[in-house]
Amino acid sequence: MRNTHFEQFITDSFRDGIAIRELRLSHEEVEYIKSSYPKASITPCVQQGSDDGRHWYEISLYGLKFNEDKHFESMDDVTLHAEKARLLQELEQTKKELERVMQELAMVKSSIK
Repeated sequence: MRNTHFEQFITDSFRDGIAIRELRLSHEEVEYIKSSYPKASITPCVQQGSDDGRHWYEISLYGLKFNEDKHFESMDDVTLHAEKARLLQELEQTKKELERVMQELAMVKSSIK
């Protein structure tokens, strides 16, 4: 299942540092999250589904869970280092893309003059 609309939904759901969300998902969407985010923690919230086959789940893409006191359990060092490496790689890709766009913009500006 590669659905850019669903991918955008997931991205938006965890924007601005949100670590855990309750989401109403289909079986296929849960499977997609499991395959795309291997460290994800997916916990069913309510056993009863709806007519459209969706159920409520508590989702953390990076394996965070609440402990009994409703505080986050900490991520292990390996997970933190992996996430840091992923973010640094994403940052480098974004910088390269920005440089490319800036070069194109400069070319357009020079062609207008």
